[in-house]
Amino acid sequence: MLLGHNIPAGALGYCDASHHGAAHVRADAKHTTCDGPAPCERRPEDGVTRRRVGVLLAGLAALTCQLDQSESTDVPPTVASTGTPGDVTDLAVAAATANSVTLSFTEVDDGAGQPASYDVRYAVAPISWGSAHSVTQGSCATPLRGTSVGARRTCTVLGLAPMTTYQFQLVAFHGTLNQDAVFGGLSNVAPRWRTARAEAAARPARPLS
Repeated sequence: MLLGHNIPAGALGYCDASHHGAAHVRADAKHTTCDGPAPCERRPEDGVTRRRVGVLLAGLAALTCQLDQSESTDVPPTVASTGTPGDVTDLAVAAATANSVTLSFTEVDDGAGQPASYDVRYAVAPISWGSAHSVTQGSCATPLRGTSVGARRTCTVLGLAPMTTYQFQLVAFHGTLNQDAVFGGLSNVAPRWRTARAEAAARPARPLS
């Protein structure tokens, strides 16, 4: 019920073709046409056309036009697709002490042209990815954030035991670990390295033949 407004058929406000809001109000074929956003009404008893301001009707007409325009022009948001991160193929041990190992590798992209992050793991040789530990001490700690695609990256694993043979492996990923991470392939396994004796911590270790 529209507050007692007696509007003849064809006399309600309507939107123009481009949906810019209420246009003009037309009476039916027997009535005079009024311009403007307010509905018009003809008084049949005296033949006098009277313009009556219908604030509520005009507001509803404008809202209807806006909603119709919104429904016709809204475009679903585009979700950027992201590919699979690259694979590291040159992981190596650069040096070792009694309690640390320095790793080096070439950084890869995350599948969208940006530097990937890395989950770096280690284990007493031989390494098995599923049971290997993610690095928690040193600059290699997981997650290791990338800096520049194609750059040579070095980082250090701390907290190792002296005179112990370790192996290392990593995987590139983007996203957040244990939530929405997308992984590349596992890297090569770095050759076996034995940490130095405790009293020779400053002496670089040698790879096992």
